[in-house]
Amino acid sequence: DNDTATKEQKEICIKRSGAKTCGFAIMYGSGPGNIASQLHITIDEASELIYLYLNGFPGVKELITDTHRRCRRQGFVTTLLGRRRNLPQINSPDRALRSSAERQSVNAIIQGTAADITKAAMRRIFRSKKLRQMNYGILNQIHDEIVNEGPEQHSDEALPLVKHYMLNPFGDGIPVLD
Repeated sequence: DNDTATKEQKEICIKRSGAKTCGFAIMYGSGPGNIASQLHITIDEASELIYLYLNGFPGVKELITDTHRRCRRQGFVTTLLGRRRNLPQINSPDRALRSSAERQSVNAIIQGTAADITKAAMRRIFRSKKLRQMNYGILNQIHDEIVNEGPEQHSDEALPLVKHYMLNPFGDGIPVLD
């Protein structure tokens, strides 16, 4: 609640929001101008944020670079479960097309893999005999959230089961798509 939050709590929320915005923007290929606009800061400040972020999380830069390199070589990227996104524009001489394909390559892996994980968790929840016996089921799915419904009297038993399926969507291993 914004009215009851302390000044320190508000500052933490602003910093967290800025960090999330910066992190997602960097992962999806935004430059200093875009980040500056989103966070209402100068381009120099945005450039400094990018520098600090990539040096603080070197794996992010490595993921982006490796994804672009692999996509240039193959012309496509795949999700964790092997769903494929063709991006032939990655090798285009047109800078705008090439940059767009680079952004899409990273986005496809992250968002596509998140979808793979969510679908696998939904399958486990849907197929659970125990949840069906308790009259629990999936009501809705929004991005990486699965909304379940069922009788309140079984919620103490259903919640840990749903949580287990969400944390272990593939059970004992990761399936490979045909």
